[in-house]
Amino acid sequence: KQWYQRRVAITAGDFASKWDKAHKNDPKRGDRFIKIVRSDKTFVKWMKARSKEPVIYHNNYSITEQKEEFYYSMLCLYKPWRVESDIKGPSETFEEEYNRVVDNLPQLKEMSSRRINIYKARENMEKDADEKIKKEKSPDCDSALIPLL
Repeated sequence: KQWYQRRVAITAGDFASKWDKAHKNDPKRGDRFIKIVRSDKTFVKWMKARSKEPVIYHNNYSITEQKEEFYYSMLCLYKPWRVESDIKGPSETFEEEYNRVVDNLPQLKEMSSRRINIYKARENMEKDADEKIKKEKSPDCDSALIPLL
């Protein structure tokens, strides 16, 4: 049976890396195509197997300023789900769900760790740059400015 007939949970990242929209002139037969249907069995669209691995773009939410959005995007991409309510699971928040499942999902752990480390490195770099600017600022600098009226 094809993927859509088995109705398995899959991560959004895995789905996007394996399937692409089929165009009107593509033949709708064979193992390279799947039919997407709603839960009430109404047709949505045909998808075809990708021939090359794509680069998947997504929103880069800040772990410090947009925590819930950050955890939602990580869970959406790297936690298997069939309906959107599966993403949060039994947890109250996306952060709580992330902490509950992260050790069982190696791809989620790896990708989110990379993003978190990048944010930490960026914050440290900005902090160091601010401190360096403060140290290099001469005491007469403010008095040399001419106020604009």
